[in-house]
Parts: sequence; C-alpha cells; structure tokens
Amino acid sequence: MTTSNTAEQPQVLVIGAGIAGLAAAFTLHQAGLKVTVLEAGSRVGGRMTTDVIDGFIMDRGAQFLSNLYTSLIPLIRAAGLEADLRPISPCVATVRNHLPRRICRQNPLQMVSNGLLSPGDLARLGRFGFLSSDGREMRRLPLDNYAGWAEYDHTDAAVWCAARLGETVTEYILEPALQAYYFQPPEGTSEALARVLMGFNFNLANETLTLVRGLGSLPEALAAGLDVRLHTPAQQIEPLAEGVRVATASGDFVAQWVVLAATTSAVSRIYTPMDATERELLTTGYSSTLVINLAIAPDWPLPEKLRQVYGLAVPRKERDLIAAVAIESNKEPGRAPSGELLNVMLADEAGAVLLHESDADVVARILPELERYFPGVGRHIRFTHIIRWAEAEPRSPVGRSRAIAAYRRSRDEQRVLLAGDYMGMPFTDGAAETGIWAANHILGQRKQVTG
Repeated sequence: MTTSNTAEQPQVLVIGAGIAGLAAAFTLHQAGLKVTVLEAGSRVGGRMTTDVIDGFIMDRGAQFLSNLYTSLIPLIRAAGLEADLRPISPCVATVRNHLPRRICRQNPLQMVSNGLLSPGDLARLGRFGFLSSDGREMRRLPLDNYAGWAEYDHTDAAVWCAARLGETVTEYILEPALQAYYFQPPEGTSEALARVLMGFNFNLANETLTLVRGLGSLPEALAAGLDVRLHTPAQQIEPLAEGVRVATASGDFVAQWVVLAATTSAVSRIYTPMDATERELLTTGYSSTLVINLAIAPDWPLPEKLRQVYGLAVPRKERDLIAAVAIESNKEPGRAPSGELLNVMLADEAGAVLLHESDADVVARILPELERYFPGVGRHIRFTHIIRWAEAEPRSPVGRSRAIAAYRRSRDEQRVLLAGDYMGMPFTDGAAETGIWAANHILGQRKQVTG
C-alpha cells in the first residue's frame, strides 16, 4: 500500500460517517483540526438516514428527537437546522386487550380512564417517578451519557421493574417501550436502560421533535463541511509509536488519532482490542428489525382513535410481529403529501426471522396484524418501501454501562478511540455523545502535548 503525501494527512481519521462519527469529526473540525472521515457506504448518516419517494419522507432508522437531547440539539443549531425542528403530536397509544389506548403527555390520568393501568399501578408509577429519591436521581443523571448510569447497572430490567413497579407496568409500559425504541426485551436488558426510559417519561419538560425534511438532513448538513470519503472502507488499523496507520484499498492514511465510529462487527474486522475492557465492549450484540413504510391512498380514513396519535406500541402480550407503528402525518404533515404514511417496525425476534424474506412476503405477513388497528389499509397501499437492519440497536445487557465508564477512565494516552451507540445510549443522542466525548478526549490530549 502507498501512503499519501504527509502534508495531506489528517490529524484525526474518523472511521464511519454515522451520527457518532460525524459528531466527532464536526467537533474536531470546529476546533481547527484537520479531519478526514472514511465511510464504507455510499451515503452518510448510517441508521440516521431519510429516503424520499414521490414526495413521501421516510426516516429509515431513527424516528424522532427530544428537546432534552443535549448533544444533538446543539449540533442541529450549529448545522443551521434549528428552523427545521417541529414538535410531534404529544399523543401515543398502547394496545391492551386488542384496543389502542391513547395517552397524551399532558394527561397521564388517561392511563387509568382508558383501561391501560389500574389506579394502583398509576399511583405506584407516580410515587416512583415524582416522589422517590430514585425519581429525583433519574431527572438529575445525563440522558445522553450511559456511563453516568453505571451505579444502576447491576440488575436485569424485567426483575427490577416487576419487583418495584409491578407486572402490569412491566408488560404495558416498559416492555413495549423497549421493543418500540430498541427492539429488545426487558429480560437480559440492564435496569440502567429501563431507568433512562423512565427518566425521559418523568421529565415534564420532555417534548418529542422531528426535522421537517427528515432526520437524515442532520448528518447530511454536518457532512457538507467535512472531508468525507465515501466508498472507502478501512481494511486494517495499525498503532504506531506516534500515531495510527489505517489501510484502505486506495492507500494508507497515517493520523495522530483515530476515532472508530462503526458497529462492533465492523470494528472487530479491522481492529485488535488493546485490553479486556475493549474486548468486552466489542462483544456487544445488536437487535434486528425491519422498517416497513406503507404509503396509503387518500381515500383511506385513519381510525378515529388514532387521529392525534403519532406512535402505536404493541406489547408482547398483544403482538404477533409488530412492535410499533408511526403515523407519519401526525409526526409532521409534510411527511405524507397525499394520503397517509405508516411506518411499521417489527419486534426483534420477528425482525430476525423476516430479515431476508421478500418485500411481498413481509407485507403479507404483517397485514393481518396491522389491520386489527388500521382496518382496510391493505386495499389502499400505493407502494411499500422496506429497510432491513440486521444491526438495528446495540443490546444493553447488565454490565455495559459499567464497562463504558471503565473504558472512559482508562484512555489517557490512547490514540484509537471507540465511539458509536454501543459505547453509549442506544439512540441517536447517545451515539452523538460518544463521538463528542472522543473528540473532546483528543482535544484534551492535544492540549497536554502542546502545553
């Protein structure tokens, strides 16, 4: 392999142009460093991308933002997209006894009046969230930094929630949320992640947001001012005495630092872990799902109970295959210029089973279940657009938060830094935080070296 001219070499090489890698590169670029981003694929954004077909705007992976996101919201402002932020309907629904039960953020008592929870369940949930020391702590801890929750990373979420909040809350609040957002069950998931979810739910300032042109508009805007090399997969990483060599098919790069912002499977193919903590983190597995977009003709009416609802969650006691359905016109009216757009997401096990099935077979499998809540929709489908994610979200077993905290404490002079959602919260803000953390760590090292 040849090495490019030394004068052209970046100070930092970022591998992966998902939101973690772009957040790292953007932060370093803003600080004046020369940064190059290598991306194996044909577009930036990773699982934060958007497709547009016949005017229908379809988020391929990540589905929404929150005003509580402390990493992404500043990036949106810096990228000049703040005017594109839009609030989403404050109403969601959860199925119980085969019926959608609507819940609007400003009226939690609906959970009792609509039959989702008993008065005792809601009272227990309210005491925990608003009156207990645990509830106060959940509102204090960082919602973008998973390492900050390490003290709660010792118990299985299902065991913790059932003991603390009861079986009904576990099955109709926690379980559907974990599947709808992260495509994983409470069993085998850490109490820490369950508490993070509760932290969002019990923060009265939380508002759900989207970007008018789709969430993929953020990584595209960040990448526009960066040196991004598409179709350029890294092949091997070799630490040197004063830097890091990265081999690609078109030549070698030598940089002072490398940020590895890819999935664990991609990182493991090109990088040998330096210690036991890295080895543990790089064994993190992923859940799978399919994101099934259905464009619906204008003559199909949305059911009355779902007119203001942007998301329908289906608990495992009620589901066959579907974990959640997003009603895109209730997310942002411009998503469906005519008719309706439904975004169907499968539960983890269903996603793994149907991952390699044809589009026609996938739609045929989900329609009977979908029509329980959206009667007659199958006869009005204009087109389908299906995205398959073999690695949808990193799993969060007991111990991952503690491992991330240990990793961050021990990277003083490390020139290869890990980033990505498996290194933080399993959602976009958490992924961005890991990239910003890696960038700031590099800036701190550089300041120490230069004095």
